[in-house]
Amino acid sequence: MNMYTNEPVRLGIVGAGQRGMAYYTNILKVPEARLTGLCDTDPGRLDAFARRWRLDGTLQTTTLDEMLKGDRVEAVLVTTPDNHHAAVAIRCFQAGKDVLLEKPLAPTTEESRAIVRAQRSSGKLLQVGFTLRCTGFYRKVKEIVDAGTLGQIMFVDACEYLSVAHVASFQTRWHRKKANAGTFLLSKCSHDLDILNWLIGSKPTHVASFGGIDYFLPSRAPARYCSECPQATSCRYKNDPAWHYTQGEVQNGRRDICVYNDDKDILDNQVLILQYANKVRATFQLQAFYPRESTRRITIGGERAYLDGTFNEGKIILRFSDGDRTEVIDASPTEESGHMGGDIVLTREFARAVRTRKGTLAGAEAGLAANVIADAAERARMQMGVVEIDPRDYQLYEGAT
Repeated sequence: MNMYTNEPVRLGIVGAGQRGMAYYTNILKVPEARLTGLCDTDPGRLDAFARRWRLDGTLQTTTLDEMLKGDRVEAVLVTTPDNHHAAVAIRCFQAGKDVLLEKPLAPTTEESRAIVRAQRSSGKLLQVGFTLRCTGFYRKVKEIVDAGTLGQIMFVDACEYLSVAHVASFQTRWHRKKANAGTFLLSKCSHDLDILNWLIGSKPTHVASFGGIDYFLPSRAPARYCSECPQATSCRYKNDPAWHYTQGEVQNGRRDICVYNDDKDILDNQVLILQYANKVRATFQLQAFYPRESTRRITIGGERAYLDGTFNEGKIILRFSDGDRTEVIDASPTEESGHMGGDIVLTREFARAVRTRKGTLAGAEAGLAANVIADAAERARMQMGVVEIDPRDYQLYEGAT
């Protein structure tokens, strides 16, 4: 089947918030896809979405079953809050639809396994929203590693540094509660964990982790709500209208709960040490208060060369051990979209997978592995020790699309 001569894939979006809107901007740029259905339980968000873009011929509904009925929609992009992923994805598979599911699969491993069972029973495609795999930066890193340019890999050191505004947003929106999104590591960095697995070509056998909520403490709060705070005008964490928040936490169009609130249970910093089955060792950090825009950095040490990369700069430096030879590689995005060009590639490749039925880039195996690792990291953090991951925890993924 030639995907270029067929009609565009008819896509539905479930979740008309910030991420749903971001996907739609990419659908507009991808000839292989078009939006034919939009679903959200909040009529106000549906209206806001429709006002921003003309949605001629697109069904807009607050009822998922209405959108899934018949063949109006072939495949679904699930962009709801994480704690709704399982229910929505499972219903989509039951209705015979392919699914692109935003990361993480679900807040818990049990829910994620339920998604996989539904997907396997349906025979439909599952693409997890691991956009980092779709970026030119990480694809170039993968190419370098797989080509053997670095020689035998000895270690990987990776980190995500969140800007002040970025980390503050997580402390105030729905992600601040593990019941909504799982641990901070899972909800924010499941695709970072996936990238480590992808680059290393293995999965961890042992995990150690340290972290805590060490700055955003309730004892620092001058008031519970920003609207009542004497320091509101000078606060470095003052409301940022660029982020999307749930209606229950918004007053007058802005979020209104202090970053030091007492009803969150996520961390504000975490460090991991991982040993992989192929004996590669890795470290990963999730840290806050980066003084510039949020960024990711990675160092891969090989016996022939070291690789240093900065994600938001699209810059990779190779330093070879045979003398002073250095190579600088520009891995900047060639297309404009979120996640350094990854969002549009993810959208396009999902549409092509739906047409060609050749499988997806990151499916159930990748998504579930991130959950398993995040679970092990949380146990290690709580125990202040090393957690061994039973290889059988990964066996469920074998053969999954």
